[in-house]
Amino acid sequence: MTTRHQLIQFPGDQVSLSGTLVLPEASGAYPAVVCVHGSGPEPRAWSMRVAEQFAQQGIAALVYDKRGTGESSGDWTSASYHTLAKDVLGGVKTLKNHPEISKVGLRGVSQGGWVAPLAASLSQNVDFLVLVSPAIMTPAEQELYRVETQMRRAGETEEDIQEALSIYRIFNRAARQNRDLLPIMALYDLLSVKKYMSFGEALPPEPVLLNIFKQWHEVLDLDILPVLESLKIPVLALFGDRDTFVPVPKSSENLRSALKHHPDLTVLHFENGTHFMTDDTSGAPIPEASEKAIQWILERV
Repeated sequence: MTTRHQLIQFPGDQVSLSGTLVLPEASGAYPAVVCVHGSGPEPRAWSMRVAEQFAQQGIAALVYDKRGTGESSGDWTSASYHTLAKDVLGGVKTLKNHPEISKVGLRGVSQGGWVAPLAASLSQNVDFLVLVSPAIMTPAEQELYRVETQMRRAGETEEDIQEALSIYRIFNRAARQNRDLLPIMALYDLLSVKKYMSFGEALPPEPVLLNIFKQWHEVLDLDILPVLESLKIPVLALFGDRDTFVPVPKSSENLRSALKHHPDLTVLHFENGTHFMTDDTSGAPIPEASEKAIQWILERV
């Protein structure tokens, strides 16, 4: 089935954002999702495959260039999660005024697992929430898990693992106390030669790195549980049990606990799924993840 593409410009939080609304082939009134980014400089193209899948099944999808990427203005490196949530709500408002859109929900992936609930809590215009590989804990907790888990999987030595975790804890402590981060960067420089560092050879220029660190000061202890508890809209969470970025059992347990009285919570696990909803053995996308999300949305709209 073919789809239609409409170029969309909408205001974010003091920025202009550019995206593409992917619609089913025939004109009509459709539910829609705003695709909420993960971390890093994410353009609309990264979510286009999922948007096409949704539109082919009768759900429109808005994908957009994250602030500071593609055709969107601004700077993602210095944006807090609350700022990114306000960007999302610019897309929600635009869809609410679109003649072919009925209901509007959010699909937050990874970092979007914090941003999308924040956005939903700030608006009465979000009708449902889909979370893919969300970390239902503070970003600081999640990042320490990621470092340790990925290093162990890569076969790093215990000495290197403990060294890296110590550096991350030192940085977190400095960020909490709002100290000058230039000395802390020297510690990252020491570790940049280590293959397990997420920056590795792609270490950003110093001004960009400093912006990322300053943003971390604002978000590292974000408590998403009260935000989730405040939501009354339907919530779907998808977890891959082979996720090396997010501690899935704890995240799933925290989500169920926070929403234990919620009238419409669905939590799905994919036994061989990774953080990116691919099969851990073959690397291929897990089709059931999108199929289940599509079915769940259509049942509620």
